[in-house]
Amino acid sequence: MSHTKARTAVKHTIGRPIRYPLPATAMSKKDCNAVQKVMKKESIGKIGVVRTAPNQVVYSPTEYGGLGQRHVYEDQTINHISTILQYGHSPSIIGSLL
Repeated sequence: MSHTKARTAVKHTIGRPIRYPLPATAMSKKDCNAVQKVMKKESIGKIGVVRTAPNQVVYSPTEYGGLGQRHVYEDQTINHISTILQYGHSPSIIGSLL
């Protein structure tokens, strides 16, 4: 499997199930780091990068020479803000829970 195909597979097979429930979670940064550590350990070698690559390289945008991976804590925060903006003013069930 090529590194490009591996990167796509990692993003869509490992990343999606972990990121799907994030709007409903309230994990601390420590908890997110633990999840991210396992994800990085299992996926980074598959895409052709040494497993000891610094986090600055792994999580930097591709435009700046990084791998473009997003941290779970960052995704959780983005999902929380997006949910608040989308449903916070709504008289729906989700809006009333926020």
